[in-house]
Amino acid sequence: MRQAAEARNISSIVLDKAKFPRFKPCAGWVTPQVLRWVGEEVDNYPHGLTEFTSFDVSLNGFKFKLPTHQYSIRRFEFDDWLLQLAEPQFYMYDVREIRQENGEYVVDDEFSAHYLVGAGGTHCPVYQTFFSQISPKGQGAMIVAQEENSNSITRMPAASCGSLRINCPGMPGMFPKGTAMSMWAWVVLPGN
Repeated sequence: MRQAAEARNISSIVLDKAKFPRFKPCAGWVTPQVLRWVGEEVDNYPHGLTEFTSFDVSLNGFKFKLPTHQYSIRRFEFDDWLLQLAEPQFYMYDVREIRQENGEYVVDDEFSAHYLVGAGGTHCPVYQTFFSQISPKGQGAMIVAQEENSNSITRMPAASCGSLRINCPGMPGMFPKGTAMSMWAWVVLPGN
């Protein structure tokens, strides 16, 4: 990944207020195309990848199998692995202000770049600066995620969506991730 960037004369830095690797529970999965984009084969991934070929979906009593080809990942492992491949300069840094000036993005008058990528989460400064007004996050929606380690998880042919029972509108799911199980739920809070 680093060699491909250097061949195109691209340099990159990462600004983040937390150090990697860090625990980041999420439903987390990638397609085979993502691994091709970074120039890696599935067998070269140093952590657990669980391949699944379908989602088992159950919504309001209606059940069906949705075909797919994806790998579940644990974000703290995957994000750290990508950073090791790319080898960018990393700054543990809390961004306060971003502006556009003369065709560049300027961050706190300390950093500037032609391109800017943000993670897009609720507290992401790129989201807050450029997208929160045009694409606000739902006030009544929330995603809750938890990962639990388990030595008993080996292979699960389908990810399960909607098979857990929750007492409000939304959609829960479970995904095996190597030696862990990720359980998550997207819920709409009552009154919203």
